[in-house]
Amino acid sequence: MKLLTLLQTGIRASLTAVSLLLLAAMAAVARPAYVVNVQPGNVVNVRSQPTTHSEALTYATSGQKLEIMDGQRGQQGYIWYMVRINPDDLGWIREDFLQFPAIGGEFFPSQAILDAGVPRGRLNVRSGPSTRYNVLFAARHGDKVLIDEMAADPVDDATWYYVKYLNDSQRQGWVRGDLVQFLF
Repeated sequence: MKLLTLLQTGIRASLTAVSLLLLAAMAAVARPAYVVNVQPGNVVNVRSQPTTHSEALTYATSGQKLEIMDGQRGQQGYIWYMVRINPDDLGWIREDFLQFPAIGGEFFPSQAILDAGVPRGRLNVRSGPSTRYNVLFAARHGDKVLIDEMAADPVDDATWYYVKYLNDSQRQGWVRGDLVQFLF
């Protein structure tokens, strides 16, 4: 029994290490996003830090395609994304000015931001891939996680992702797919 437990622990640790190595290798792969919610004739500022109080480095226009490089929750509870406008310009844009195209194809481990839909919102992390499972804890809008498994709810066919907090190995569980924004 002890040997089986040790083997399971070793396998889990190895899988986590492999996932983190894959993340490091994928860091060069950016996710596309498009600028939205900008009034005609106006622009959205691309800032030096994830706050409206920081310097505007440049700007983006409605419909402009950007590359998402990273993301984090800002002081007012909004998610801010580090974007690449062109090879030389990096800066931050708030979540409500970006739209993400659907991701298709084969699933692979990735970093993501949890999206409760409103700043300072909460979302349920569950023990299994369905609302029929128990809530383990409430995650915060903008929490950064590692996604390393995907499943479909057999009742409504919704996509669910198994999330693990990068800074707290005890915080993990299942989140519905529409509450996840992949970083890359």
